[in-house]
Amino acid sequence: DDHVADRFELAGMGMMLLLAGRFTEHDTLVTGLAERYRAEGPPTSLNWALTYLGTSAAAQGKDDLAWQHFADAARVPVPPRSSTQRNPVEARAALQRGDRVRAFEMLRVYIVELLERDNMYMAKVAGAEFVDMMAKVRCWPAAARMLDYLEGSSAFGNSPALRSIVADAAMTIRAT
Repeated sequence: DDHVADRFELAGMGMMLLLAGRFTEHDTLVTGLAERYRAEGPPTSLNWALTYLGTSAAAQGKDDLAWQHFADAARVPVPPRSSTQRNPVEARAALQRGDRVRAFEMLRVYIVELLERDNMYMAKVAGAEFVDMMAKVRCWPAAARMLDYLEGSSAFGNSPALRSIVADAAMTIRAT
């Protein structure tokens, strides 16, 4: 019962506040959860809490804080086969370092894993990452194709957080 309640608090409430763009409420809730997970575990929940905080910071344009949270999340030792957002974060970091091949390979591997698990929601989040990364390397046709798919699907629905991931890229894609 405690495990289910814990999962609901983070994955249910935390994720819904994030997706609804209620960043202040999200950050307050998830910061408290991260502190609890840091002290009591489980490590996978700590990894996700830090990832959510990074995503929230990124959606608010706080890139330095976002990278700090993502780096903290990547350092959390999680059990094998744990679901994490480590690959997209590492892919973005590789792209920032100029290692395009490694960046897109990491993102591809992550997307394949999500599809094999039938995790379509997180696959759409990875699709948003793909749009942003393709725009950064000026691969407009691929970025536009995925952006059109995401906008035409239920991916963006009522999710300011997902839209914010691709906001700058979407403006540039449309202008190009």
